[in-house]
Order: sequence, then structure tokens, then C-alpha cells
Amino acid sequence: DSSKGGHSAFKELAFAFVRGEIWCSSGDGTSIDVFSGRSGSCRFFVSGHRGIVKALYYHRGTAFSASMDHTVRLWDASEYREKGVLKGKAGTGGVRAISVGRNRRLWTGDSEGNLRVFDYDVPKELDMMKSGNRSINCITSVEEHGQILVGGSDRKMRVWDVNNMKVIKMIEDMAYINCMMVANDGNVWTGARDVKVYEPRMNYKPVKTFHDHTNTVTRFSSVDSTVFSGSADGTVL
Repeated sequence: DSSKGGHSAFKELAFAFVRGEIWCSSGDGTSIDVFSGRSGSCRFFVSGHRGIVKALYYHRGTAFSASMDHTVRLWDASEYREKGVLKGKAGTGGVRAISVGRNRRLWTGDSEGNLRVFDYDVPKELDMMKSGNRSINCITSVEEHGQILVGGSDRKMRVWDVNNMKVIKMIEDMAYINCMMVANDGNVWTGARDVKVYEPRMNYKPVKTFHDHTNTVTRFSSVDSTVFSGSADGTVL
């Protein structure tokens, strides 16, 4: 089944499910709207960024927002207040992707291809590497295997070992990667023009491909075992 809303596309939409609410940025503004998950009405908005908000993430009471102003801001999700700012030490492009892993680690990817690791509790930058991507569009943590996946504009998905921060596998048979996520069954979903599903337990063997969208896939979300994909064709499947 598919749904098509009033917007012509979901190309720049960033959103996260937070404690029964939906935190959302249209991708062309600096503030974040907070909607009731039950009624759909806008309850609140938070502001502080000076650049476009490109990604949102929620983890254990904290909402994280990544922006083209080169920062990641941390928000108390119950009080709607800012509680910290993360910024790289040098050479920081606009932050386009974020993911949270074990041991208070936050991973960010920017428009210059920099992959950074932060301790978000302190907060401080722990390390910075050139990812090999010209620009990083998406990051996801595969905690079961101690890995993170990085996708970007060079049509490759890189698998990083988080212990030694080395690329251990590179998957090249893809288009421009816009988004990815780990589903409840542990499989990795990637969104480009098509949707592809990879099996980490089988060394990231591709197990399924969907061709249902007619334009670029830009966002994933999931509820229980159901995965939703939003596309620049204006539909959610």
C-alpha cells in the first residue's frame, strides 16, 4: 500500500519518533516542529540552529539534531530545551547524518566526507577520519556486529569496524545512497532509486530489491516489523 500527502515530495524531510511525538524538520528551515503522535497537531517547536536541519535522532531521553551550521545539538526531549552542542575541532562541513551507538558514542557525517566520533555525554570529539565518500548522506550503527555503515554520494556503502576504525568491506553496486536503517530483524535497508536489503550475518549479501518507487528514496522509518519508505515521488510505502 502507498500513501501520498499534501507535499509534492519527501526529499528533504527529517524526522524522529520521540516519546509518542514526532520531531520534524522540513529540511529547508532551522527550527524543529514537535507534533503529537496521536492527534497530529503541532504542540511545540525548538530552535537554536543557524543552518538547515538535515537529520534527527532519538536515544534514551535525548533528541539529536544535525545541521548545515556544522553542529549537532542535544535536546532534553521531555522539557524541549537544549542541553549541549557538538562541533568538530577542524574542517567541519555541514552535518548531514548522525547515529548513536554503544558507550555514549555519537557518529556524524558531513558534506566534506568527514566521519567523526563524539562522546555525547561529556561532550567532546574523540576522533575524525576521512570516510572516502565525497559527502556523507547517511550513517547507521549495526551494534550486534560492532560496525557502522556509511553511505554517500560516491555510490558506495562502507562497513567500518568501530574498534579499530577501519573499513572492512565496501559495497559498490549501488546508486547515490540517501538513507539506510537497521530493521528489527537485523537486516540493513538502503534507499537510493531502489530499496535494497542486505543481510549482515551473511557478509552483507543482498537478499532483496524493491523497485516500487518512481523517484529517489529519501527516508526510512519502522514500527515493529513494518518498514516505511518515503520518496521524492511524493509517496510513502
